[in-house]
Amino acid sequence: MMLKFRILFFLLFVSFVCKAQQDSISLSKHIDFLIYLNDNGQLDDLNYQGDKLLLNKYYNNDQKDSLNFILGMINYRASKHSQSLHYLKEVTDSSIFYYKSKFYSGICQTEFHEYDSAFATIANLPTGDVELLSQLKTYELAAFSLLKRDYLGYDSLALKFNSDDSLLHSEQIILNDNQQKLRNLKRRSPLVAGTLSAIIPGLGLAYSGNNGQALAAFIRVAALGALTIEDYIKLGPENPQFIIFGSLFSFFYIGNIWGSALSVKIRYDEKIKEIDHNVMVGLRIPIDHFFR
Repeated sequence: MMLKFRILFFLLFVSFVCKAQQDSISLSKHIDFLIYLNDNGQLDDLNYQGDKLLLNKYYNNDQKDSLNFILGMINYRASKHSQSLHYLKEVTDSSIFYYKSKFYSGICQTEFHEYDSAFATIANLPTGDVELLSQLKTYELAAFSLLKRDYLGYDSLALKFNSDDSLLHSEQIILNDNQQKLRNLKRRSPLVAGTLSAIIPGLGLAYSGNNGQALAAFIRVAALGALTIEDYIKLGPENPQFIIFGSLFSFFYIGNIWGSALSVKIRYDEKIKEIDHNVMVGLRIPIDHFFR
């Protein structure tokens, strides 16, 4: 009886091992097919097939973690950040891909300006005694703080910048430079810009930093003003030519004032977007370097 039990147990064990190997081979083939779909730009089909595989009850957690990670990174490389985040968030903390998934999840969240969520995603990561991982975490949290305009939080984290890694050290310097630019960026007054352009056409545009547009506006309004005055003197106020040039002068003069006031906000927003873009680019570089 005991011999029969041992034989049955052995047969079940062999069957289990064979089934696990078959599942691994099957998953490998499916992953190859997903890569084929990606190489041919069939991302929707790739996600559809991937979702079907994730529903397969015969795959274990490690296999599903690997599949979620692969789908997440493929979508990330294709700039499909919503789909990427969906898959990366499903990678469990027992996976070898857990840390990489979390860091890239944080980047995806910044694409939707979910800076608080991105901060929380990385802040909860344990780093243990891995100094470089700890420094990478500190850097990412500092960048998120900067995107949130949490300057006190940034200052607290920046005090911990002391990486021995040359690339991360360089990115820390660049991040410090970007936070200085943000803090030193002054919002100019639309009222002052409009008033200046009312006195001298184009002067408000120069005040906002648009020197080329300022010169063009001055020449345009001054030329129309000169023609309007000349027609008034020579032809009189009721002459159609005077009325036409006078109307054009009034239109461009008022437009010059309005445009000058508006340009202050546009110019400020452009600078903010440029700095934020540089910060977000800096978020990716050390992560790509660390997890390459």
